[in-house]
Formats: sequence, structure tokens, C-alpha cells
Amino acid sequence: MTLQKEEVSKQEKRIILDMTLIEGHMKVLVDVDDQGKVTDVKVQGIDSRYFEKFCEGFPVDELPKITPRICGLCSASHHIASAKAIDVVYGAEVPKRAELIRRGVVYGIILNNHALHLVMMGLPDVLLDEKNKSMMKLMRKDHELVKLGTELTSYGHEAVKLFGGRDIHPVRAVAGGVAKPPSEEEVKEFIEKTKEAEEKFEKFEKKAKKYLREVEPKLLQYPNGAEYHAAFVKGDKVDYYGGNFVIYDSNGNLVKEVDPQRYEEAIKEYVVPWSYIKPVTVAWKEYPEGNIRSGPVSRVNITSGYDTPLAQSLLQEFRERYGRFNWHPLLAHEARIIEIAHTLELLKEILESPELFEGDYLVDVNGMKNERGVGAVEAPRGVLFHDVRAKQENTLVKVAKFNIITPTALNAAAMEADLKAYLSGKDVKEMGDYGLYTAVTNVIRSYDPCMACATHSVNKLGGFLIEVRNRGKVIKRIKV
Repeated sequence: MTLQKEEVSKQEKRIILDMTLIEGHMKVLVDVDDQGKVTDVKVQGIDSRYFEKFCEGFPVDELPKITPRICGLCSASHHIASAKAIDVVYGAEVPKRAELIRRGVVYGIILNNHALHLVMMGLPDVLLDEKNKSMMKLMRKDHELVKLGTELTSYGHEAVKLFGGRDIHPVRAVAGGVAKPPSEEEVKEFIEKTKEAEEKFEKFEKKAKKYLREVEPKLLQYPNGAEYHAAFVKGDKVDYYGGNFVIYDSNGNLVKEVDPQRYEEAIKEYVVPWSYIKPVTVAWKEYPEGNIRSGPVSRVNITSGYDTPLAQSLLQEFRERYGRFNWHPLLAHEARIIEIAHTLELLKEILESPELFEGDYLVDVNGMKNERGVGAVEAPRGVLFHDVRAKQENTLVKVAKFNIITPTALNAAAMEADLKAYLSGKDVKEMGDYGLYTAVTNVIRSYDPCMACATHSVNKLGGFLIEVRNRGKVIKRIKV
């Protein structure tokens, strides 16, 4: 990390810290009192993409092709969420075979993104002490760890390609199912890759967990500030493909459960003047109270267990160490390891299932049956909603209105709450630039925020920027 200071005015200095470990551009606004102690923290998205408005007027069938372009990281999640939304608009019952193929896409992208985050962002952030952190520097510490992680990343992308037709911006999910299933030859070849991936994960998991244990005090110094936690479940187990939408409080109590079609009974969005992100709270509380977290930490806490042996054993070890409910934000790194194991096992189950080659994979759709459809899946970073309002125009069913609630948008208020839980009352002068930088980025990066998805005229501002303010006046900028 390089440190620069440049004159902004006679009263102000700008401190620039280089960092590349976040997707997209954002600011963190830190308010301090006259003594320099932190009083408030805000997360600011500074890119606006207008994606929902852009989709209005398109045929609804185009949404699974258009929405993956929101992002190159989790494009597959948007692909499946849109397909599920238009299933509802058309009143289509998706065949079991098609659901299995779609599930393969969802599992593949979660595995891919988790492995990618760990080796490129998460592990360099918490394992390296130097100021300029990167995957390349992590390789100096443990070359094999990074190699194994990148190979698992590649395996996840190959799973998305097998089931979705393309590794980035997949194309096969359509209203009523999928346009084309993978061939038996393709599946047979991928089963061999899965065996290799299992061996690589076994080595990766041991190495990564060893390092995380070494820095455990650093991870646990950041308390949970989030009030509520959300996931999709079937029964009492998390289901990445969707199910009922549940909200738990931080004591581990289930406080709300609804069908995703009625998600507005559980959560609400806010428009705030300082950000292009719309923060989300529970429906019965106002912002910033009632903040919600979703994603790996929420899912491993909410699920009662797993039906696959390796993931269940890792979850049991996690709970024996940290308790039945432990919401510390930086436990996301270990939660991602658990979910890599789980999605790897789930992919293997699909590949070995006879139903992957039996029955229909697409049903005919014939005209609009519902004026609204909500598609919901677990994306790598948490719950994702695609809410489509449709209208019939002659022979076409078109998008009348479209709303996307991404995990990063839903997590925005929880990120602020976690930062406030750690920073409130601390003296920024005593912390120093690097101390403040480290604290903020450790929390933010644990969420793996995806700003391209969360903000919906890209301006000239860039990078991750922390602003320290007193009485509304900027007194310090830390640009990273």
C-alpha cells in the first residue's frame, strides 16, 4: 500500500491508500465529533446503472439474457432468478429435469465465487500483514493454496458452462425450463473433473482452515452489528435454488417466513440521498434499525444442517468451535469454505442422478397467466430477488416494471451496523489512517460486496473511498 497526501484546501488533506480487493466503486463515510471520535458510518455506492429502467419494454423472455450482463461475477445467479420470475408470469411448472440443470448453474456459481473471493480478496486481507495485499503476495506465503483455490474457481465456472451453456453470462434457462440439457458425454467427462475437484478441495480446506485458526483473534474482534439475518429454506435447511424466505434475529429465533412472491411482507427498501444503493430493512422497522444480513454467515447459522456428509462435518466443527449461532461478520471466510464443500457435493449428486437424463426439460408457455412474478435464488453473497411486472401487448408479454434486490443492496445497512459496532466511540487520530483503513476494509470485504449489482450513468469517481466528516464537513479522505 502506498500512502500519498495531497492538498484539497488549507484545512484539508487527502490521504490515498491503494487497494484492489473489492468489486466496483464505493465510499465509506465516517462521521466524527469534535474530539475525533466516530459517531456514525454510512456505505455509499457511487455508480448508478439504471438496469431495472433499461429493461422496461423488453419482452419478458429476454430478461434471462439481459440481466446476467449486470455483472461478470454472479451473472449466473441473475440468469436463474430472471428465468424463475418469468416462469411465474407464464404460470409454468418447470420439469424436475430442468430444475436439476438450473440448480447446477446456481451451485456452480456459488462454488466459483467463494473460491475466487477467498484466494483473491478474503484470505489476502486477513492473512497478510503488509499494507499492499494481493493474491500475488499470498502466493509468496503459500503458492499451493492459491493454485488450489484458482483451480476450484475454474471448476465452478466449468459447472456453470456445463449446465448453463456458457461460463459467464449463461443462456440455457428459459421460461418453462431450459433450452438444452447437457449431453451424457459432457456429464461423464465432468464427473472425472469433479473427482479431481474433491481431491483439490480436501487440500485447500485443510490449508485455509489452518491459516484462519492462526488469525482467529483478529477475525473475532469485529462484533456482529446486524439485527436480522435472511436466507431461503426448504423445511429447516437452506436451499440455494430458493424456497421460503426466512428472517432470523441475532438470538437465533425465526421471526418471519413468507413465500418469495410475498417478500414485501418481510422487507422494504429505502432511497437515501448519499448513495445509489437502496438499503433494506425488515418491514416492521425503519432504517437504519431493522438492518438485515444475508450470505454465507447467515446461511450456515440458519440451516439446521446439511444432507451431504462433508459439509455436515465441517458445519458441526464450526458450531462446536463458535456455538450454534455466531454472527461475527469475518466468520464469512470459513462459512465460504463450508459452502464450497456443500455445493461440490450437491453438484456430484446432480451428475450422478438418473433424472438428469430422464423426462422433459422444457414445457410450452402460452401467454401471460400472472401480471407479476418474483424469481428468488441464493447468490454467492446472499438472497437475490427479481420482481417482474408484466403486460400483454398483442402477442408479446413485455416488462412493465422491474425491481432487483441484490445481496449487496440488502446487506448495505448491515455493513453499516457492523462498522458502527466496531468503530463507534473510537478516536480516528489514535487509530491512524492505516488502522481506520484496515478496520473498515476487513468488515466490508468480508461481505464480498458486488457494487455492479448493487447500484442501478457511471461517473468519474472510482476506487474504495473512506471519508471522515465532522459536522457534515469532510476533514479527511482515505482513497484506496
